[in-house]
Amino acid sequence: MIAEVIVENATEVRTAQNAGANRILLARHIMQGGVSPDLKTIAESLEATRVPLYVLVRPDLKDFAYGPDRKPRIYKILDAYRQAGVQNIAFGATEGTMINWFLLEEAITYGFNIAFNAAFDHTQDLAINYMLLSMYPRVERVTTRGQAISIIDGQAEVQKLVNLNKPKLKIMVEANGFTYETIQPFLKETGIQEVQFGRTVRDEQGKLNPITLSQYVSLMNNKPIHKQKRGLFDAETETSRYRR
Repeated sequence: MIAEVIVENATEVRTAQNAGANRILLARHIMQGGVSPDLKTIAESLEATRVPLYVLVRPDLKDFAYGPDRKPRIYKILDAYRQAGVQNIAFGATEGTMINWFLLEEAITYGFNIAFNAAFDHTQDLAINYMLLSMYPRVERVTTRGQAISIIDGQAEVQKLVNLNKPKLKIMVEANGFTYETIQPFLKETGIQEVQFGRTVRDEQGKLNPITLSQYVSLMNNKPIHKQKRGLFDAETETSRYRR
């Protein structure tokens, strides 16, 4: 099972790893949706990590439709990250209700390994786009909530993607909507092997909570946790239900 954790700096890289993360996504402003980190933070995080690290390519907190006014910023980020030695990125772009294939292929030409990010859920037909993405060897996974606010509500759509059976294109679900009670049944029923944790494992101030993270990782690996030792969020409360 793969627990990917979104972090903001090298300190959080170490915290997440110690709590059981086995893949890292580096970004800034996570609580607002995430944008690209600066080169200094990337360098420090690459030095700190002992698991695969991906870097978010997203210039601002707007949508994933990068028109002429925003596209140059994408190229600038891609250039800078390639020169900084980044190998893996999380990136996605849309055009209307479709994937922006031209911009995706431009990103591929830089030689990055790509995790197609939350832009995937902003397209109209997940199944068709998943099949098309599977034709790109550099695209390693898609990130999805099944076009729902809560991953639990998107389970049926996720299952459709799993049933397409393209092992070379992994499906990673966002943890938004998971609770201590629902994560194990979801993973068992869908067969999903990868979960991305963002705001789900942070407090109201945005601080990463390693106890909550380690407990979710334990549940992913079918290890029980004791209710009296639970972390930041109680699964019975609304505060845990709609965070990614």
